[in-house]
Amino acid sequence: MNSTERNIICHPDLREFRVPARADRIAEVREVVRDWLYRCGIDSAQTYDVLLAVSEAVTNAVEHGHRHAPGSVRIEGALTDSDIRVTVADHGHWKPKDSPGGQIRGRGLDLIRALMTSVTVHTDATGTRIEMRLNPILRQQSSPHR
Repeated sequence: MNSTERNIICHPDLREFRVPARADRIAEVREVVRDWLYRCGIDSAQTYDVLLAVSEAVTNAVEHGHRHAPGSVRIEGALTDSDIRVTVADHGHWKPKDSPGGQIRGRGLDLIRALMTSVTVHTDATGTRIEMRLNPILRQQSSPHR
């Protein structure tokens, strides 16, 4: 381990970042969020749950919010003493809930709600924002951030 790796600290806030609303950028979002959670010493099972929820939220923004026009997806996060918070936002317009889509699709928000403690979806003329919270926070056993 070099001196740079030893000096990595957990910043409780994941700086806001944006990616183009394209499916090929979802993996990049997972990498950034995974790195933040790892540096903060979050338990691997909770990290997996957060990554899956964020991935689903970004996928929804790409597939529904920007299906007819290019745009971007904004991601930001915060770590408090009691919870992990992540927000995913887009400026597109989602399909109406009763749109035909088949029975196979349309389970993303249900999955996000099953993984996270609290999920709030805000939709208005400017786009959609999904606010997700997970608590309590579980730390890795060997985490220096306990």
